[in-house]
Amino acid sequence: MKKVLSVMLAVLMLFGALSIGASAVTQIPNDKNVIFGTTVGGTTVSEGTHAIVVFDFNGGSSTYDLSVYDTDVAAFVQVSDFSGKYIMLPGCETDCFLTAGSSINTPYVEAPDGYKFNGWFCKDAGEYYIAGEEVEIQKDWIGKSITFQASYIPAKAEGDTMKTVLGVLTKVFGTILGILFLDGSSAAGIELVEKLLAGIM
Repeated sequence: MKKVLSVMLAVLMLFGALSIGASAVTQIPNDKNVIFGTTVGGTTVSEGTHAIVVFDFNGGSSTYDLSVYDTDVAAFVQVSDFSGKYIMLPGCETDCFLTAGSSINTPYVEAPDGYKFNGWFCKDAGEYYIAGEEVEIQKDWIGKSITFQASYIPAKAEGDTMKTVLGVLTKVFGTILGILFLDGSSAAGIELVEKLLAGIM
């Protein structure tokens, strides 16, 4: 019985290791020549009145569901942990028009491991935007595909927590040991505890 359970666990671990996340959503290609003239969610994306906004997560992912236009079902669907290039289109949200003077909000980002989100950089505007910031669609963006790319900086390396904890405990117990058993010398107690820990570790 134990052998059977072992084999079953091994097979489950193997499938778990080989699992690959996949999304069934097919977006319109990131090509303004394809997008303009396309009807999405009841709105025809027009080169004369709309902008196309693309958010390139650049290795990161969204922290909440995004409304993605799925060409297979011809409708907006909610996608969690979106990564890659998100194409924002008119109608993806109730107040998303993508016309001159209307506003959008930049998505919140989960940065890749070891990095911290540093803002959305828009080459067309020549500036950075923070996550959740309201951005006004400019008149000269109409008829264009405007890309915001997620920018990251290396995250500050965390200190060695175990080393910090051991350092504090060494000082506390060493001081107590020195006061009680080593003629009141806390330095001698700390030195003794350090030697003990060095021998153990």
